[in-house]
Amino acid sequence: MKLKPTRIALALAALSSAAFAAPESAVETATIHIIGSTPLAGVGVPREQMPSNVQSVGSRRLEEAENLNLPDFMASQLPSVNLNETQGNPFQPDLNYRGFTASPLLGTPQGLSVYLDGVRVNEPFGDTVNWDLLPRTAIAGIDLIPGSNPLFGLNTLGGALAVRTKSGDTHPGTQIELSGGSFGRKMLEIEHGGKAGALAWYGAVDWFKEDGWRDHSPSEVKQLFGKLSYRGESGEADLSLNRTSTVLTGNGLLPESMFAQRRSQVFTHPDQTRNDLTQVALSGRYWLSAVSSLSGTLYTRQTETKTLNGDLNDEFDGGAFDGVSDEESGVYNRTKTRQNGYGGAAQWNFSSQSQQLALGVSADYAKIKFGQSAQLGMLDSSRGITDFEDEEQENSLRGTTQTTSIFLTDTITLRPDLHLTAAARYNQTHVVTVDQLNSAAPNLDGDHHYKKLNPALGLTWQALPALNVYAGFNQGNRAPSPIELGCADPANPCSLPNAMAADPYLKQVVARTLEAGLRLGNSTADLTGTDALVAHVRDRQPDILSIDVYNAEGDVLFSTDPSGRGLKLPTAWRPPCLNPDTTGWSGLDADGGVQCVGLVNAFGQPAGGVLLRHRYAVRTTADLRLPTDWPWLAAMVIALMGVVAWAAVRVVRPLHEQAHALRTQLDNLYNTPAPSTVSDVDTLGPARAALAALQAHDRWLRETDAEADRLDAQEAA
Repeated sequence: MKLKPTRIALALAALSSAAFAAPESAVETATIHIIGSTPLAGVGVPREQMPSNVQSVGSRRLEEAENLNLPDFMASQLPSVNLNETQGNPFQPDLNYRGFTASPLLGTPQGLSVYLDGVRVNEPFGDTVNWDLLPRTAIAGIDLIPGSNPLFGLNTLGGALAVRTKSGDTHPGTQIELSGGSFGRKMLEIEHGGKAGALAWYGAVDWFKEDGWRDHSPSEVKQLFGKLSYRGESGEADLSLNRTSTVLTGNGLLPESMFAQRRSQVFTHPDQTRNDLTQVALSGRYWLSAVSSLSGTLYTRQTETKTLNGDLNDEFDGGAFDGVSDEESGVYNRTKTRQNGYGGAAQWNFSSQSQQLALGVSADYAKIKFGQSAQLGMLDSSRGITDFEDEEQENSLRGTTQTTSIFLTDTITLRPDLHLTAAARYNQTHVVTVDQLNSAAPNLDGDHHYKKLNPALGLTWQALPALNVYAGFNQGNRAPSPIELGCADPANPCSLPNAMAADPYLKQVVARTLEAGLRLGNSTADLTGTDALVAHVRDRQPDILSIDVYNAEGDVLFSTDPSGRGLKLPTAWRPPCLNPDTTGWSGLDADGGVQCVGLVNAFGQPAGGVLLRHRYAVRTTADLRLPTDWPWLAAMVIALMGVVAWAAVRVVRPLHEQAHALRTQLDNLYNTPAPSTVSDVDTLGPARAALAALQAHDRWLRETDAEADRLDAQEAA
């Protein structure tokens, strides 16, 4: 018995996604990407139920990109992210997302919160983010959550970044990578993970060193990360250590005259920052029942930052800086910041088919000690400082910050295609600063209290299997940091290293975000999965140019365009199209649109994917960020829903009806029931097609084997 050509084509597509998985139970259904709705592990919802454009990245994509650090990766791979490198060091960028910043520079207005395994890493003194203290090799994945999501606490004005680390049960094995480059750059990465019974372990070491392309600009980064994990039937726990020491040089800008003469020289030196971090975190989860659990985190985080800047003396009036003057033409500016943070969070989780609920509390406390000094000297011919005088203390500040919060989030399934999310968080912050040099006013003393209740509300609608609509409103706040409050006295000129001058009493910053958008196509793979392939094979559509099935090396195994068989995917398309961690990729070529989705086999290993080329471009996601003028917002929401309705009727529904017609043909072909209406079609079309193909393939194999056995029996007789 022979299969018809249609069945052969279908089997090719199915086998590429299931990698010849014979047992029916091994067939993989559509991938569902779960997003953590809070910093703690516990409640997660599918991406299609999140009322915002969350961007998620797994470890495979991080490793394949080969970026120097996490900000570099985000700027090159994620939309709406860009970097400013005014500090002059690749480990000290200002990361901007939708106009909000996370920066290591004191005094920069911070608008993003960053978490590492549920522990907030924004430093207490200025809410700064030291990107060099994140363990690069140990990162297992990230979630970039847009908007003023209150569940991620203070500083979430424009977004939150949740970073997850690897463990031995998810990343077993050993890997060593050594690399080098120009300007004395050397890098070493070592990681090892393993598992024995319920215990697992993971460790990673990163070492980076370079001389820098400019004069007097060496840098070195040393990172050590370790994690011990326990996975039992009733609970799990992780104990992690992050130990990092860095010496970073970030030389400033050059005058145009010096730049034209030799661009690698520096105006003054040194410009050095030393960071030292020790962080220990214990997190765990205990199952109370099949649908409820408790999760929590305890941590201690100690950082020490020292800066040493050789600068020109602003008060020097002895003439030009000719490098030979014996007057006080230069100055060493030093700062030293010690921050000891402690805290924890607890959360009760409830998850059922119709509801995901979490109720939690958190508390964070930090002690801060800041010192600043200056030491006059002479600017020598190398633009460095020599012949120092005595060091003079300019600032000495102690302070504490304490924040307690209670939060609630609930995602309810109103209908199978409609989900409502409501959340709220109440923050209470107490900031105290004590001037150690001046006990009498005016000085840097301060005692400030801040309170805020932040709500969030969102709705998602799976209008069609190929169209997801979402809209949401949320609010977040940021309390002024000690460095800002130290400058909040108009009668006392600010002497701290801050970007602003003396101001009146500072109010907390409140941000409100209204976001709406469309997720089109790839959430159900109707346009890039097996259904589209079979539709083309059975009835060539004029708007579909070709569909290719390729393996994990990018070799095209099957193509509806005979000229494409045996070729390789274009080089630019391979990284996104061979990556099974993403929900797909869309692009353009000379003839029209391109869509691809990476697939895995039954063992979770990359197995190639499917590439669709068509005459029109499908935009996978569209975001709309609106101001908070309520009448205007209401009009825009109504207009947006009109656009959605038009898109559903004129663009998406015809495509979906084609897929439904295909489903009917497929079901009739294999004698399985077909839904009677478009609204009854489920979202696992490609999985069902693959399963049907595998069933047909298995039947063909069994019939072939039976026929062979019959012939063997006849010959034996």
